[in-house]
Parts: sequence; C-alpha cells; structure tokens
Amino acid sequence: MKWNVCTGATFTFDQLDADVIVEHTDREYKPGYSSWRNTHNGLICEHILTDLCGYTDDARPYKDLFSPEGISVEVKSYNKNRDAEQHKKEVVATLWERKVMWKKDISNYIIFFERDDDEGVYTVDELFEWNDKENSYISVQSRKPMV
Repeated sequence: MKWNVCTGATFTFDQLDADVIVEHTDREYKPGYSSWRNTHNGLICEHILTDLCGYTDDARPYKDLFSPEGISVEVKSYNKNRDAEQHKKEVVATLWERKVMWKKDISNYIIFFERDDDEGVYTVDELFEWNDKENSYISVQSRKPMV
C-alpha cells in the first residue's frame, strides 16, 4: 500500500480547521464508548491525513479512513508522555482480537501518531500491516530502528 505519509513526518494543530474538528467530534462522539477528548484526539490525526495527505473519511460505523488508494486504514494516537511501546502493543492486540477471534471487518493497516498535546504537534510514529502468513500485524515502518 502507498501510505502517502512517512514515519517522522510532523504536523501541527495550526495546520487544521479547529471548528471543523470540533463539529466532527460532536458527530462521532459515542458516550460510554470513549471520552469526547479521546474522540477529538483521534479525529485530529484523521484530519491530518484527510486534509493534508489525500486520505478520505470512511463513514462506516467504527471505521476511520481510506488511503488515497481507497484502502481502509485504522488511525490511532497516544500522548508522548505515555509508554508508547506498551500502548501500541495493547492497541494492536485489541485489533487482532477483533479481527481474528471476533471475525470483525478490521483494517489491515494501522497508522500510529504520537501527540504532544501541550504543543499541538503530531508525529507519524509507526505503520503496521496485516500479515496473513503470520496471522498478525507487523510493523513496516517505524521511527524507532527495527532490530
């Protein structure tokens, strides 16, 4: 897949239309499923991809975006002060469970952003792709050197 974004790419909240994101958050927010703030944080990252990188909204329930090629992509973010590796491991495990154990239609692609909420800076941190042979998500691009 052509990601149209590379790890290490950095964006700022100032590049986006804050009013559009608040309105989108109000539409997407599901009380009891997630907090308004968490929904807002995720949608900022989605808007980086739609407004600046050629992605489009996937309006299906519990879906995020389509890549410029029309491929479904999950978008996830975490605060820079969080244990990134642990958080990504937990999120990937949850998506794997939904995909494999629950047989849900979960995307084969994941983009993780690291957020600096104080500075309004968002950095593409890691890209994951589903590997049928391994029956798991594998990291295909990361800011952290792969071993």
